[in-house]
Amino acid sequence: MTIATGRLEQVQQKQEPVLRPQARKDKERAPLRVSTGGGNPLTPLARLLARSACAWLHRLAPAAIARAGLVILPLIAIEATVPATAANLAPSNQPPPDQPPSSPLIVMLTEPNPPYAFQAADGSYHGLNIDQVEAIAADAGVAISIDIVPWARALATGETEPMHCVFSTARTPEREARFKWVAPLGMSRRILVKRAGAPVAAASLQDARQFIVGTYRDDFSDGLFRRLEFPNIDMSPDVDTMLRKLIAGHIDLMPMSENAFRKIHDADGSIERVVTLTQQPVGIACHRSVPDAVIARLQKSLDSFLSDGRQQSVYQRYGFNWPP
Repeated sequence: MTIATGRLEQVQQKQEPVLRPQARKDKERAPLRVSTGGGNPLTPLARLLARSACAWLHRLAPAAIARAGLVILPLIAIEATVPATAANLAPSNQPPPDQPPSSPLIVMLTEPNPPYAFQAADGSYHGLNIDQVEAIAADAGVAISIDIVPWARALATGETEPMHCVFSTARTPEREARFKWVAPLGMSRRILVKRAGAPVAAASLQDARQFIVGTYRDDFSDGLFRRLEFPNIDMSPDVDTMLRKLIAGHIDLMPMSENAFRKIHDADGSIERVVTLTQQPVGIACHRSVPDAVIARLQKSLDSFLSDGRQQSVYQRYGFNWPP
């Protein structure tokens, strides 16, 4: 044996300590310790590459692993064990800590009722109620789509179809348990109006019972008129049809929000106020399948919307008095 050969064997012995059979098997099974160098979990791609490298290295002899470790392991910064499981390789679906959890798409339905909800010439939806609902949902991080349909269909769909809501819905005792609520979106002050100049006078709802009153399908006023035993109730499919009947003289009275009345009266003077009908809160009425967590996020957003002045800005943008 030459001196050079003897020194080489000494170096190899230091690099490759002799292992007992059991110790050798344990080393072969031991997982490689892998880290990104900063303590953060590896990305799915990095974990996949590390897993492949581990599988390849463990097929080699222990001596080869030790030698390879001198080159490969520093490249992947040995610091923390990454178990070779499917859970480590799967991408995480959890949102960042500063973002709310994702929610399913909620379909929001409302009725055609300018200026509260209407379709512009380009097909887009606008209106006082629509603008408010869009702002509340965006602030809550809740994905929604909005559609305008006849009120009776909107209310029936909101009650029977999962992940649907309907607005702005009068929050009456009869409806309370049928929906989950995000409220109050506003306070609805309803009055009875007549065609300007029509010979209709009533100082109370009792006096108004002698006239033909209009309503439309599934509006809360329909139930109210029936409870008050109005004998002459005319049914329309929507608000626009009912208003045309009033102007044409086919009905004597119709219910209308106070803000809508002001808008129409100031525009053309075609209608006049007769008597107050009712005052009650309105809100977003959701199917009971909508998760409680989503309702809570929408409610929190609505509370903020009411308190920070944004609702006042929307009302003023549409020329409505504040407070409503």
